Amino acid sequence: MEKKYEDMVYMPHHVSLRHPHMSRRNRAAQFAPFAAVTGHEESIGEVARYVEEKIELDDNQKELVDNKIRAVFNSAGEKRKVSIIYFKRDKRKKGGGYFIVRGFIEKFDEWTREVVMVRNVRIPVEDIYDISQI
Repeated sequence: MEKKYEDMVYMPHHVSLRHPHMSRRNRAAQFAPFAAVTGHEESIGEVARYVEEKIELDDNQKELVDNKIRAVFNSAGEKRKVSIIYFKRDKRKKGGGYFIVRGFIEKFDEWTREVVMVRNVRIPVEDIYDISQI
């Protein structure tokens, strides 16, 4: 078997007189992967993001929540500090998540059936899972 290129193995490495020597970092960057499909990572992250389904309360549980809301509004004093567990719908996917908000209630909007917290945080009564005074 004849070795065609054996004479090239022992030749000195070529050094260009015109172009400066490239650093290892820059040379490696030439072969680094690139994002051929833009937005692909974000799409995968969105699909993998976990959302919960809303727990539907039965009539007894709904009545209990309504009674708790009435008790908060009928309590003495204007400052009503509460803790509310509520469901917030996700803007992109079906479902959402449960959140806890603690703070002062300003009013109950009968027209929209929402509890209005300080800083205009509005929580629909139908999304309240539990409410308690602090």
